[in-house]
Amino acid sequence: AGGAGGGGGGGGGMSLGDDFDAMFSAPSPHANRGGAGAGASAVIIDDMFGPAMGAAFSGWGGAGVISSQVSANEIVYQPGSDDEEQEGDTPHRKELRRQRHQRNRDRIGGKLQEKRDREAAAVAEQAERQVLQDLIGADIDDWIRTNQGNVRTMLSNLGAVLWAGHTYKSPGLNDLVSPAAVRKSYHKALVVIHPDKVRQRGGDTSQVYIADKVFDQVRDAFKAMEAKEL
Repeated sequence: AGGAGGGGGGGGGMSLGDDFDAMFSAPSPHANRGGAGAGASAVIIDDMFGPAMGAAFSGWGGAGVISSQVSANEIVYQPGSDDEEQEGDTPHRKELRRQRHQRNRDRIGGKLQEKRDREAAAVAEQAERQVLQDLIGADIDDWIRTNQGNVRTMLSNLGAVLWAGHTYKSPGLNDLVSPAAVRKSYHKALVVIHPDKVRQRGGDTSQVYIADKVFDQVRDAFKAMEAKEL
């Protein structure tokens, strides 16, 4: 069996390393969606470090992850039977074993709390986005219908649907006659409305929501213009 922070013993075991982190990481779009149903048994983490067991376990392949549907209540820390107190153990060895178990429990507890925090933040963001859809979604939809996929008019009045304090400078239609001028203005707009850039600047949920909505529309309109005029 492996040590406190080291790898597992025989093949197929697991350590509290990268694979452990993967269990509690944010779900991948390509993760197994099977999940652990209401009747699924708990995932047991063997400290020494045997295989995880339980209906929620999806198998270790490559990085190996437990299904993204595993909840905090389905994770159980259970040291292996071969790591129980042995006859003849010295007080020092017993203390080292106790400390290792406590470190593992603390680490699992920390990862579970991170998972809970992520899930709570995702639920809160989804609720806020629904409120934003009710409050400003109609205005953005009107802007989309008005411009009818015309990238020039989109760029010239984009500021009308952006958030207060944005840095976008709307060009006039007379400044967007040539395809080259459209391309230049388009790339300036991307600096302001690309959702990733909005997040990097610390934009709030309403700004990210608006950016998500308008970015796709402006990008698709620009691609259509490129196909026709360039």
